[in-house]
Amino acid sequence: MDRSDEILDAIVAICEGIGIETELDRAVPVSEKEAPRFVVRTGSEELTPPENARLETCSRFWTISPQVELYQAGGTPSAMRAENSRVWSEFRTAFFQSPIMGMLAHGSLPAIERNVVSPSSDPSISGFFIDLSLAFKR
Repeated sequence: MDRSDEILDAIVAICEGIGIETELDRAVPVSEKEAPRFVVRTGSEELTPPENARLETCSRFWTISPQVELYQAGGTPSAMRAENSRVWSEFRTAFFQSPIMGMLAHGSLPAIERNVVSPSSDPSISGFFIDLSLAFKR
């Protein structure tokens, strides 16, 4: 299995470990009835060799930028905000304790950012995006 697939599988496992149904690269919108749900998007993958890389080894350095979307529904705005905060806290904790940390290129740190804008245009659904940037070697 390719390293990028291992990383994506580990992200899915983190989300499932929180107890929320999770899908990889879902193509159709999430409805209110399907929430709560995580959708993990593969995102981009690019060659990112360090400055001192030799031509024969530069193709081993990659960065993957997956995105995790959380969809929540039901409850008052304050209850959904509290639930979103709880899930974000659990995700962060699980992420930094996950096998992903051992998959990163030596000396690289993950970039992780939460955007509290709902991933849905449906006003009855709240949630957030998590943007990741993870450097690894093939």
